[in-house]
Amino acid sequence: MGLLEETKNFTFKDFSIFKGEIKGFNFRIIILHINQFKEIYKTASRYLRDGIRTLYTKIGENIGKGFMDIVTTKKKADKSTAFKFILRSLERGGWGATLGNIKIDDENNSIYIEIQNSPEAFEEGIASCFGIKGILKGMAESLYDKELEINETECIAKGDRICKFQIGPRENIPPYDEETMNSLNKIMNTFKTKAGAIATLIATTEGRILFSTFSDEIDQDKAALISSMIAQASISTGEVFKVGLPFTTIHGDGGQLILMPVEIPNKKTGFLLVAEIGPNSSTQLAGLAIKSGAKEVLEVFKK
Repeated sequence: MGLLEETKNFTFKDFSIFKGEIKGFNFRIIILHINQFKEIYKTASRYLRDGIRTLYTKIGENIGKGFMDIVTTKKKADKSTAFKFILRSLERGGWGATLGNIKIDDENNSIYIEIQNSPEAFEEGIASCFGIKGILKGMAESLYDKELEINETECIAKGDRICKFQIGPRENIPPYDEETMNSLNKIMNTFKTKAGAIATLIATTEGRILFSTFSDEIDQDKAALISSMIAQASISTGEVFKVGLPFTTIHGDGGQLILMPVEIPNKKTGFLLVAEIGPNSSTQLAGLAIKSGAKEVLEVFKK
């Protein structure tokens, strides 16, 4: 029996329960009600706000890469077969059905996937399948052994009929149109100058870096993820203590970081602005500059 044929034999009737363990598909599983699954996200989102999107995507990415490593190592599958096997296994595990709606373009390292009945399509008004998006991204990066980008172009949570994902090289998966990207780049360079910053960065609240002047020695993806959660949590802190919308300052021996989250209410999306300034630079001046940049970002998306 071929590896892909194995998934047809995945059935819950073969599960066993012993001393609090449920075993099936040759490994231990747990069962979680869909409302409990949703509550994990909702509770985390209540405190970390949009920063949880970044974390969920990164968790999914690591899970996707882990899946690929397990299947290629333990089942001795080639990467292409492993990719398809995992998709079918996820379907059997209740993570939504692709129904064969997958297009893989190996020549251009691009993948298009449709998923029905995604368990994550529940945050009304936005494309909210962050964990699945991360899993698919991690699997695809393992498949092609290179960094890729992913967009969820349609989502049931937005009122679409189905969830659609496009994966490919960064240059082929732009997050916004050219005019918007040029405006955001200009804003970043402007607040860098006004703040007297050493380096600046703009990222989405999902953790995708749009523009950065930070050194390549820094793990920028990790920096964007952590900064996003800190900045978003600062909004919650400002609300609890009723001090208004804050910017966050991180002081270090070698310099200071200024973090400013930007929420776009009507678009249900957001951004993170980061500036690094020297240890003796004015935090007040940098804060005013980054707040000005945040207002300019809001103006771009009011159009």
